[in-house]
Amino acid sequence: MSGWNSPGFYLKPRYRRNGSDPADMVVLGARVLTCDEAGTRARARAVKDGRFVYVGDNKGAADFIGPDTRVINARGRMLAPGFIDAHVHILWMGLLRAFLLDLYDCKSMDDVRRSVRAFAEENPDLPLIFGIGWMYDYMPGNMPDVAMCDEILEDRPVFLWSYEATTGWPNRKMADLMFEKDPSTWKHLVPELDEDGKPTGMFLHAHSFDPFQFFSMEEFGPDIKSRMFETLGKAIDGTVRAGVTAFDELQVYKSLMPLVLEFREAGGLDDVRARGTFYVDPVDFEDQPKLRETLLWWKKLGEMESDERLKLGESLKLYIDGCFGNHTSFFLEPYLDEPDNRGEPFQLQDEHRLGARREDLAGERHKVLHPGFRQGDVHGGRDRLHRGGQARGLHPLAHQPAQNRILVVPAHQQHGGRGARRFPGPDGRGRKAGLHP
Repeated sequence: MSGWNSPGFYLKPRYRRNGSDPADMVVLGARVLTCDEAGTRARARAVKDGRFVYVGDNKGAADFIGPDTRVINARGRMLAPGFIDAHVHILWMGLLRAFLLDLYDCKSMDDVRRSVRAFAEENPDLPLIFGIGWMYDYMPGNMPDVAMCDEILEDRPVFLWSYEATTGWPNRKMADLMFEKDPSTWKHLVPELDEDGKPTGMFLHAHSFDPFQFFSMEEFGPDIKSRMFETLGKAIDGTVRAGVTAFDELQVYKSLMPLVLEFREAGGLDDVRARGTFYVDPVDFEDQPKLRETLLWWKKLGEMESDERLKLGESLKLYIDGCFGNHTSFFLEPYLDEPDNRGEPFQLQDEHRLGARREDLAGERHKVLHPGFRQGDVHGGRDRLHRGGQARGLHPLAHQPAQNRILVVPAHQQHGGRGARRFPGPDGRGRKAGLHP
């Protein structure tokens, strides 16, 4: 046993199977990252009934090795706790991948054209040609239009998300279909207006676009559910392989929950832990009784369906303004390439504080996406669970003390994009909006 901590152990592990408290699995010869405050170092871990029962040196692990214990020789590799990703869309996007075209590899408008046409030809029965990933930088004028999408494909409904799923780019057939089937949702997606105040067909707040508001699941084919579960399973597997074993699913929809619960019952979440954060659209504040009813439903769902693998009913996501790519983020100074545009917030701070108090009637916590919004003072010192994300106009180091004072944890900082402003970093030099130093 004395040789277990020597370098030679990594090549020829030695152990006996007569431990007094056999575990299901023992890992030996690892560099264990404990993540405790003392920075404790360890070489071995033992697991029994899904729980860690030992963390320490290799010699001490001997007590946990029995006849049926699985023993793994880590050969000096790092052993770390699973990562927790605080902002993902694995469940929603994993399901949509069953019929979603990936445009992230496109480098030009020609690439987009070829990809969309090829996808449409390969999927003649899909009711919607739905894609994500186009970039503003290679679009003429940094923004496409409906006519450009018609030129790509005119005779079938097309809806293409930008790379951050904020701008919706439909062809005319899809834009008209959306207005005819659900004019209220069409309005909530914020259609872009031309100089005469007429809709151009583009949508500026397409992050809340749900294809099932315009097409039934059955229209996507009799096997659509099995295909959605297959693509979601692959997304979960990829997440675990990357070391992420727990995540916060930001932007859960009511229509999504039956699928997620069925997927869980089939064992789809057995290898991860997920928290769902429910999306509250800014327009939902216009009907306070309905908003309260929805939040009470969310809380009740959490009480009935939450388990050790899936937590629901405890947090909300709100958008306070738009996103940088299509210049709907709100800034104190105008965009460099649009001197008359500072963006526009959905709600001012005082209005949102009032709305948040109403939401608190349902006992919810808040995940807030807005550059510098003072959400932390809604609940005072009651908790520190508020989080500000996608703060493109805030330098994460320069503004961290201020956010700490108002109980907001910054997260998910993203890159700037076209028309980015420069703002002071901690060293006093200008930096492009939203970029890390």
